[in-house]
Amino acid sequence: HLILLEAVKKIRNEGLDVELVCTGNKTNYYSTILKRIEELNLSQAVHFLGIVPEEDLISLYKNSSLVVIPTLYEAGSGPLYEAMRYGVPVICSNVTSLPDTVGNDEFLFGPMNVNNLIEKIKKGLTDESYRRKNIENSKLRMEYFSKINYSENFIRVYDKILKIN
Repeated sequence: HLILLEAVKKIRNEGLDVELVCTGNKTNYYSTILKRIEELNLSQAVHFLGIVPEEDLISLYKNSSLVVIPTLYEAGSGPLYEAMRYGVPVICSNVTSLPDTVGNDEFLFGPMNVNNLIEKIKKGLTDESYRRKNIENSKLRMEYFSKINYSENFIRVYDKILKIN
């Protein structure tokens, strides 16, 4: 999130009036994030809501211009799937399984590369062709994932484990 804060500051300095709304658990690291928000003078533009009720979360997705997943380590991302499901343009870091989830490098950024992140955010907010392509990509990925029989795959794995033991 610290790199994301840097990106938001630079984008705002360039004249694009963006606000950042974050949800989720406020961990012990939250105090570091708050300190950085204050240092960058972003208190009016960055909002950490914590855990929100599901209906509020859905509303936040549906009213967002862009969802950014800046994770450094997350193996799978619920917010990524949710943004794709609700038809919101989404960009995410190029770590772990996220590139496979998105299925298109155009919507990925290096999580430690602030300039790459800035480029993707600005494109995701201002380039209508990019936004349409992003939403269409999400629809195709959701269709792809909906055809996978996950329970069958789990049963096959458990059968193999039981046979080994």
